[in-house]
Amino acid sequence: MISRSIHFVIGIFLFLLLVSAVQAHVPIIPNDNNNLETATYIHDPLKSWAIYSQLGSENADYYRLDMEKGQRLQFMLFTPDRNTFTPGLAIMGPGITPQGTIPAFIDIPTGVGVMAVAGKRPDQASYEPFTPARIYERVVIDMNVTADGPYYVAVFEPSGKGRYGLAVGYREEFEVYEWINVPLDVIAIHQWEGQSLGFILAPMLAIIAIGFGFLIWQREKRGYAPQSLSGWIASVAALSYIGSGAMIFMQMGIALGHTDLPSSVIITVLFALLPIIAGIAMLYVSMKSRGEMKSRITIAILGIVGLFIWAGLLIGPVLAIIASFLPLSMKEKT
Repeated sequence: MISRSIHFVIGIFLFLLLVSAVQAHVPIIPNDNNNLETATYIHDPLKSWAIYSQLGSENADYYRLDMEKGQRLQFMLFTPDRNTFTPGLAIMGPGITPQGTIPAFIDIPTGVGVMAVAGKRPDQASYEPFTPARIYERVVIDMNVTADGPYYVAVFEPSGKGRYGLAVGYREEFEVYEWINVPLDVIAIHQWEGQSLGFILAPMLAIIAIGFGFLIWQREKRGYAPQSLSGWIASVAALSYIGSGAMIFMQMGIALGHTDLPSSVIITVLFALLPIIAGIAMLYVSMKSRGEMKSRITIAILGIVGLFIWAGLLIGPVLAIIASFLPLSMKEKT
């Protein structure tokens, strides 16, 4: 049973990894970048990035990209809310044909063309399956550059301030550390949306608290509970896996409250189910095991897999791996 669960989790994860190769973006949370000198540098402008930031009134945020002639320059500017805050883009660089009205407060490098594109106000939000979240697309740019050199993009809004996101590039790829770090990035993204940390973590904290209390009740009433400190650690890790899946389901519900029901929601469902299935499997092992090497290996595998299926906010997988090195049963002989 457990072996089948692990194989199922790994199989679905590999499927989702292939899907993410054509849809996912690597998150970036920039620092102060409100002038050309401190512009956030996008070191690989063809790679798909998703930048999350906040703009002040009569101000602009700047990003720099070094491009080569013929390369594709792609941006999508979005906001998390449908309100009066409607930012636009100013694209600056060699070979850019001047277009639009440039606000006076925009810093412009010497000797380059500037193209300003005003933001629109969409009636309907789009569904983003990986965060998951709703987004309102304001500006979409897809063009080929005609000269080598540095290009700058400024996000601006002359009459208001608010939160915005900027998707850059089109080549979807993740470094291993970027993929593993996604759960923490997603928390930062939901905070950028305006959610409190306590609200974001509430489903996981509730499941850990209720689950741990239930295990203690089981031990007192029925004597059916983990048999060692290692078993308890693995159980907490398992509950964190289940709780992280519940967090994804909660965010999916919030997003779908503002969008149509797209086919891509199945991706979110699968990403939510993976940590839940892995958590149930780990909980089963921690409850049944008496210290067999097979059980240790199973928990270790589930701990490693958990890092890649965004389970337990990194803490759960670390606890699982630690538990796999400790005796699972008080009766086990050293």
